[in-house]
Amino acid sequence: MPIHTPSEEPTSNTKIYALINYEDVYVQPLILSALKKALPPNSYQLIESLSSLPSSNSPVLQFLQYESLDFEHVLSNTTTSLCNAYIIRKALIRKHYLSTTVSNWITKHPGSALKGGVKPSVEFEVDYAEFLDDALVEAWELKESWGRNEGKGDDDGGEGEGREWWILKPGMSDRGQGIRLFSTEEELTAIFEEWDPESDDDDDDDDEEGEDNDMRSGQGDSTKTKAKEEGTGIVTSQLRHFIAQPYIHPPLLLTPPSSPSSAPRKFHIRTYVLAVGALKVYVYKPMLALFAAKPYVAPWEAVKSDDGLKASLTNTCLQDSGDRDGSVGLFWDLPDDLPSTSSPSSSASSSSDWKHETFTQVLALTGEVFEAAARSMSIHFQPLPNSFEIFGLDFMVSVEDGGELRTWLLEVNAFPDFRQTGVECRGVVEGLFEGVVEKGVLPFFGVGEQGEKNGDANKALSSSTFYDSKPNTTASTATMLSPLDIIRLALMLAFLGILVADGVEPSVSLFSGLFWSIGGQLLHRYPQHYRTATLVCIFILAVTINLSALAITNDLFYENTIGRFLDLIFDRWRLDPNTPGSGFTYFCRNFWRYNGPFFVELFWEIWYGIKVFLIAILPLSLWALRRWWQAFGLTDEIEWFSEHRTTPPWRQQLTLPPLPLPKKETRYHLCDDVMFVCGQRSGFEKVVAGDFEGSISRRRGLSREFA
Repeated sequence: MPIHTPSEEPTSNTKIYALINYEDVYVQPLILSALKKALPPNSYQLIESLSSLPSSNSPVLQFLQYESLDFEHVLSNTTTSLCNAYIIRKALIRKHYLSTTVSNWITKHPGSALKGGVKPSVEFEVDYAEFLDDALVEAWELKESWGRNEGKGDDDGGEGEGREWWILKPGMSDRGQGIRLFSTEEELTAIFEEWDPESDDDDDDDDEEGEDNDMRSGQGDSTKTKAKEEGTGIVTSQLRHFIAQPYIHPPLLLTPPSSPSSAPRKFHIRTYVLAVGALKVYVYKPMLALFAAKPYVAPWEAVKSDDGLKASLTNTCLQDSGDRDGSVGLFWDLPDDLPSTSSPSSSASSSSDWKHETFTQVLALTGEVFEAAARSMSIHFQPLPNSFEIFGLDFMVSVEDGGELRTWLLEVNAFPDFRQTGVECRGVVEGLFEGVVEKGVLPFFGVGEQGEKNGDANKALSSSTFYDSKPNTTASTATMLSPLDIIRLALMLAFLGILVADGVEPSVSLFSGLFWSIGGQLLHRYPQHYRTATLVCIFILAVTINLSALAITNDLFYENTIGRFLDLIFDRWRLDPNTPGSGFTYFCRNFWRYNGPFFVELFWEIWYGIKVFLIAILPLSLWALRRWWQAFGLTDEIEWFSEHRTTPPWRQQLTLPPLPLPKKETRYHLCDDVMFVCGQRSGFEKVVAGDFEGSISRRRGLSREFA
């Protein structure tokens, strides 16, 4: 990637203040080095806290840990304050939220790359092992899998072979903690019983026996203690949220680049992704391959030994210092040709280009998952225009039945642990932060345009997807017709032509479709209680229509239901005293005889008016109103207020420059501390310490909505 070369003089007269404290000795010098390479020394200044700023609106970069960021300052200064994290992004970084994000997106977009790139998940919440049965009541996928697993793998001593295996992941854990493998309900129950905290009574009862056993055997480590020491154990009640996914088997197996003579191992790909503003996503092309500590074994063999997880988990945080050596390598240094043991059914031509195909799938999955979070989970993923963040995405490559390689998205990590990269691959992280400064920092402060002009096609940061979701849209953009709007206008004109023809069948079909379309919009766009009310209204309307149709076509039903009720209001006709409801029939016959033609003409006038309103005026009015809302950013404000019942932060912090004062005198001194200011923003203003000019400025500086 071309790095911006600092000029002798800064491109702006405004100095940038940088608060850099990443609290990581591995990362901190890399950030400082990236800033030094991209900016002239006299164009920025390092500070230790925001209190050192000359003013609150001075250009400032916060590059800190998430807990140390001053988000209030970021929201208050949207054009001058930049930070290295989004406030809300759990739609991506929490495993159970990510599962919901992907599920919602592929339901609306069945052709999405996520459908074949993310394993379907089963979510459940559980505090203690004794409540596991209740938590799995609606886990239909798990129960069906367990039913298919019954009787499999028990013959010929192959316990577990042939079963469908699942991997259990805590929704809010990281560094590989709490990950387990299971294939039956008993195995899953045993996992949660292992994590249950021991009660005080059990500890007291087992103290003596435990001491004797320790003295005889020379060791007192239980499975729980060992899991805690290895860092893979958790406490169920502290996490609660869990997901279960089908285990990816068989994975692509390769030997680490640093140990070509070792046995093939399982590995996953660590991809660094930069999200800028609201929202552009860049994928960092130099990727890492993180290998497991032990040679790969099948899941039914991994659960039998204590070191089985070391062959299945590729997280380097769980590896000992000795096992970690050589476990991290560069993805692009992996062999171009796959060995026959890794992909026995794949051809040489397809295997030789497998890395580029994998990278293409990585780009597609990354773009889709960020778009899914931004569009379908906007409450739990809110990218700010004055923020950027580095994410670590983990991918795994599997070998399908036909020998085809498929890339799977495993998880999304915020604030990835760069120290696991090691000393050998330090240059990857160094280049990453140089790209972060180039793409995420310099453009925000108006620096780096020259570097973009001198760029070439071989950029290290490759664009994966561009999605702009700024809350305020300019009027020129809002008035442009999208292809979907053009299609809607064309359909509206076609419907209008059908109605002008005044055919009975087309009119009935059209209004039936219109009725169901409105019902569908109400069911999908409004909250749950509105949906329930709509369903109740539709049910009542359907029952009423059906009963009316039955009464019209069935005389016996009419006489014994509606006719009996009408007898309470109308006296029966003297010429037909034995028929219920005959009085109402006689009344209608006489009324229609004298007033029928008038009402028929009135009905058709109203009918034509309704058709014109529904087909022409109403859609155009709604379309114009929607465009007007978007032009002033009201659509996002209404959605925010409906969800949070508070004013959106970008509206709270909106500041406009004060208008210039008119030259002529426009004030009237009523007394020493009160004045009246004339003009478009006229009104009374309090005068403090004789500062009349300041009072006028305050009155003139009101928001333009009051003009």
